Amino acid sequence: MTLSKPIALDLPSTDSEYWLQHALGRLVTNPALLERTLQAGVQTTLAGLPETTTTLLSLMLHRQAHRFQLMAKILDERLLKNVLRFLPLTAASTSQEILRQRWQSFRQAQEGTEWPDHRSCAMAFCHNTLVQPGLIDADDSDAVDVMRYEYTVLRVDDRVRRRPPAIDADVIDEVSMSYPALVTACETVRFNWNISKEVLALRTSLTGYRPKTSDLYPHSDSKTAKASEPGETLLFYASWQDSQVRVLRVDPSMLLLVSYCDGLTPIVNLPRQLRQAGYSPQELESLGTTLQKLQRIGLLRLFADPAVARTAFLSQGLR
Repeated sequence: MTLSKPIALDLPSTDSEYWLQHALGRLVTNPALLERTLQAGVQTTLAGLPETTTTLLSLMLHRQAHRFQLMAKILDERLLKNVLRFLPLTAASTSQEILRQRWQSFRQAQEGTEWPDHRSCAMAFCHNTLVQPGLIDADDSDAVDVMRYEYTVLRVDDRVRRRPPAIDADVIDEVSMSYPALVTACETVRFNWNISKEVLALRTSLTGYRPKTSDLYPHSDSKTAKASEPGETLLFYASWQDSQVRVLRVDPSMLLLVSYCDGLTPIVNLPRQLRQAGYSPQELESLGTTLQKLQRIGLLRLFADPAVARTAFLSQGLR
């Protein structure tokens, strides 16, 4: 990848040694930038360096190019290893060769970019891979979906870190008098195959034990949750109870119910609205039980005060 615009070094100090060390640090932690600098020269790729620093850095790169390349390679491999700590299922389901190819493409596309932590770098790596069709082979689509799964978990976790769920108000168990409200970060993703079984198998192989599933089908006889339908829809959310990201397998009826949990709709009005939207009598019959279960698993809350319910809903940036 060739860039004509040099990387600007915004440095507060005028000390030549400081500038030199900072420039070297940028180069050995950015392999693509280092290679471009070796080919095009310091003046072409790094802007803002004093003339003496540019001269000294050019001389060092000329004499010790191999040493700096080796150092950059070691640091890059270490960074990938730390990034994959946040993507263990991706690492387990993707060949090392394909991972390296995607990583190299990512590092070239993000030349000169720095991340505050390994988690942020992992999210950027996923985004770069998933938005570039050329990086995804048809034979590797399942592994790419596993990355999409873990990327969604990281996104939801990042949202809840920046905006914790509202948990300061009391919840109630009396469903008939409540205002249900979704109060936590969540995302819905549709997969064209049963990825939850693959995720379960991967986790079992990595940890040595079989974790409990979190599948939620409120009604097995729902017209919209037929076993013959290909794929599955997963709801990723951060539980308001402990801020941990959890995943539910949901059907259209469940998504419809959640869409009405906005803090504005009292529970007494839900049956009429859901019936008009296509809810079956069997589903309506167990509506209260379903809402209580959703509260127990930390997806939504049942409030007595509609103003508090709406405030909790809006606190997550939901509309």
